[in-house]
Amino acid sequence: MTNEESDLRSALLLEQAAYCFLVTQPPMHRKYAFHIVLAGNRYSRAGQRKHAYRCYRQAYQVFQRREWSLAEDHIQYTVAKQAYMLKQLEEASRSFAHLLRPGSLQSAQQQTSFLKEYIQTQNVS
Repeated sequence: MTNEESDLRSALLLEQAAYCFLVTQPPMHRKYAFHIVLAGNRYSRAGQRKHAYRCYRQAYQVFQRREWSLAEDHIQYTVAKQAYMLKQLEEASRSFAHLLRPGSLQSAQQQTSFLKEYIQTQNVS
């Protein structure tokens, strides 16, 4: 599925595979989240921002508060960027603000980048 040339077709198949992991007994939440992130990435590459945004939001539900901070940061950053592109500035601002929390494991350079993008969302709204 990830080798599929068509980004849209690959995204659809990855999303369906992700949902299959949810209906197994017991549900495989991490595999679901991994595949839904892959689907979101492929939707984004296919120019399907709303679907990419939806997939990343679903993945965040699995990753939040699991102490996988770098994975959580990646998802929050992608949610913020997708929300910004979809003109959902409040959501983008919230997601960027989440990245600026104390105790972040991100480098100072990455934190500076997050801060600049947060300020950009504030200036637009």
